[in-house]
Amino acid sequence: MQRTTLASYLHAILDCLCTEAAVIVQGTSAGQVALPPELATRLAAGQERVAALLKNKRTWLLRNYAAEVQPVAAELAAALQQYWQLPVQRAAAELDLATAASARSCAYLRCANLGAEGGPAAGEGVGSQRCSACRAVWYCGTACSHADWRQGGHRTTCKALTVARRGKKASAAQP
Repeated sequence: MQRTTLASYLHAILDCLCTEAAVIVQGTSAGQVALPPELATRLAAGQERVAALLKNKRTWLLRNYAAEVQPVAAELAAALQQYWQLPVQRAAAELDLATAASARSCAYLRCANLGAEGGPAAGEGVGSQRCSACRAVWYCGTACSHADWRQGGHRTTCKALTVARRGKKASAAQP
């Protein structure tokens, strides 16, 4: 039973690696994603090799993990890691994190005041403060606002949130 579960987990991980690489490779061929040619080649080759491994039975994957599966998966994972470290991808990930944090009652992720009133759902007047620059995130107080600016990373994402908010507002205004 445990062997079957382990084989299923291994198959699911390989499938996730393969799917992520396939999405990136398709985006590259469609012109949606700009990649260095060497990285595009590594991702395409790794995706094909992992896809070929996934055609085998799950028990085969488990038996041949060290010799055949792990090196191929490690190579594809390294290529994906290199892709995720590209400046464009890092900026997109930071914007996603900032957008997720903006839904909290306090956007400072280290805030211990988890039960704070206010935030985007409650609106103003409940003790919350909104960032005056991007107007996208809320804080439970001045201390969290200043801490997020200095240590939490809002300084680097504030402009991106402003641009995203303005774009959303402009698209909503268009008929």
